[in-house]
Amino acid sequence: MVYKKKSNTLTAYDKDGNPNTLYRPTKKSPENPRGFQEDNLEEHLRGAGKRALARDNGKGESVLNAEEVDKSETVCRVCGYSDGDLYRDGGGWPTGLICACCGGQSGIQDATLQGVREFRGYWLGLGAPWDSPSEKAERWDLLEQISNIEPSWR
Repeated sequence: MVYKKKSNTLTAYDKDGNPNTLYRPTKKSPENPRGFQEDNLEEHLRGAGKRALARDNGKGESVLNAEEVDKSETVCRVCGYSDGDLYRDGGGWPTGLICACCGGQSGIQDATLQGVREFRGYWLGLGAPWDSPSEKAERWDLLEQISNIEPSWR
């Protein structure tokens, strides 16, 4: 992938060197605070779900090695339960899955940190009942399960 400052374009090339994708990022402005900031191309791509390393090729272009970042999640943000099902897909989008343990729905109760903490407190205040008791492990340990929660969602 190559970024050309003069034309403000990102171009991806196939293995034979042919242009494959052309993208013109919108520049950052007061009206577009999430836009592209010229001095930080890697950060812009990271926000779009890509991991990138840029280097200047001496022609006013930044050559990038970019790859998709998997943002899938298999652990409930509320209670830490995981049975391998996806709460968020590879792009980080909620799947709408309802947790068998706490009953939280991905994209609803877990959309914000405040929402996660409020629902977790409500669920724990009720005594941490299982939404689907038939899914509960015989030797279930609440504290062990809660430790599975990603630190940024605690």
